[in-house]
Amino acid sequence: MKHNSLLMLFLTGILLSACVGATTKPEDYTTPSPAAVQQVSPGATQLITATMEQIEPEATATLPATEPPTPTAILPLTAPTQAILVTPAREALVIDHRSIELFDRIPEEYIQAAAGLRLLFRHASVGYNINEGLDCLMNKTQPRPYFCDAGIAPDQIVYDSKYNRSNWVFEFHAPPPGINPGWWDKLTLFVERVVNPQPGEEYDVYGFKFGYVDGIQGSAIDDEFFLTQPGGTYPNISALEELEARYPDKIFVYWTMGLARIVGTPDSQSFNQQMRQYALEHGKVLMDIADIESHTPDGDACFLSADMELEVICPDYTTEKEGGHLNALGSLRMAKAMWVLMARLAGWDGR
Repeated sequence: MKHNSLLMLFLTGILLSACVGATTKPEDYTTPSPAAVQQVSPGATQLITATMEQIEPEATATLPATEPPTPTAILPLTAPTQAILVTPAREALVIDHRSIELFDRIPEEYIQAAAGLRLLFRHASVGYNINEGLDCLMNKTQPRPYFCDAGIAPDQIVYDSKYNRSNWVFEFHAPPPGINPGWWDKLTLFVERVVNPQPGEEYDVYGFKFGYVDGIQGSAIDDEFFLTQPGGTYPNISALEELEARYPDKIFVYWTMGLARIVGTPDSQSFNQQMRQYALEHGKVLMDIADIESHTPDGDACFLSADMELEVICPDYTTEKEGGHLNALGSLRMAKAMWVLMARLAGWDGR
């Protein structure tokens, strides 16, 4: 019963902080149905219990100010005077649904090399699903948790201790109950985390992802994020460009926005299309989670309706009717995608 209460508190925090963070005015917010976030795998209860025992039940979310988040805007790291123009130093590396078939081809030496890379990745609940998928692929917990293989065909179940992801640190955007803040704060908190490491911390690869709730109807993310205006009202892509310029020996991974069953909107679609174009034009490393989630294991595309315009997560990867949290198969596919990504970053050519 204690785990159930904590889980409900955790989900309430996700709903409130996520939904209020996606638009600019609280009076425009519409709280999604509880079904949109009702599924979290049993493995999450351990983390929830450890991190939330000291939180009072009523402390579930913090409402934002009524105006756009000017106090949280990121100040330029180098005080540029004009928009940043980037010349690609390398060809873009994109990991999408077609990349997952490469997982079984990763040479042993590049599995070891990928495991040696130190990764810091920031996320909310779907990111935690991916984290669990990586642990399941590594067979980290004994006895093996039921949720690792639930619903997966026996011939598709795979795990091996060689997929050691111990150097890949996954952490929430912020401590509970604010693990899923507004999209602008996710970017701000990521930059601050990179610039201000803990004593003794050292990473080779950095990344963070927005969630599907950041693209709900009316979100400003697709209009504001790709504006190259350092020091603007909203933090934007300039902050990441400045971060890359400040740490040229580090690798920064960009992500498309995850998807849900019925939360697909023109805003999320626009953001993902712009992110793909941006990555290709600027030679970025891109994890296209939206493309992975919106294609079945056989490669068929999944759309919100017959108009075939808005990508949605395929029902193969979630048990939710409205939301987009990953089931065992969805977590496994994203774990495989992560290994392909890290092997490529470790030097594997993908052949």
